[in-house]
Amino acid sequence: MRIVKTLACALATVAATLAQNEAGPYKPDWVSLKAHHDPAWFRDAKLGIYTHWGPVTYAAEDAPSAMEWYGNEMYIEKHAAFLYHQRRFGDQHTIGYKDVIPQFTAPKFNADEWADLFARAGARFAGPVAIHHDNFAMWDSQVTRWNSKAMGRIAISPANSRRPSASAA
Repeated sequence: MRIVKTLACALATVAATLAQNEAGPYKPDWVSLKAHHDPAWFRDAKLGIYTHWGPVTYAAEDAPSAMEWYGNEMYIEKHAAFLYHQRRFGDQHTIGYKDVIPQFTAPKFNADEWADLFARAGARFAGPVAIHHDNFAMWDSQVTRWNSKAMGRIAISPANSRRPSASAA
């Protein structure tokens, strides 16, 4: 539980820091981080949902067992992921994890539906994983080319979100 609270505190601090301008109340040090106090709504929240969603979920969606480390396990000959990958995608020497990434297109993704579902479940907060074990960033990263903007083909559009697009305004 302490790890969860520490992580939540760190995430809240990052969010608060991003929301503030450069003259904001936080500095990139532990003293500043320790000065943060969780808001009452967060302390009272009984349920939060974090999602692990990305190329790994596409790659292993029909896998016979849990394969959270798919990007690594698919190269280990004695692991079930090795044969699963060969059956689904082909030989690892021809189609590796880097070749699976662009196939993660999420054509049915609808952020509004996810948010509605989480709210109906009683979650007081939710958030997607920013980067999984495969080091694939789920944002337009300036640090790595292994990111959803550079390699992915996810198109969030009015077709999969009820929020109005900028062009509709």
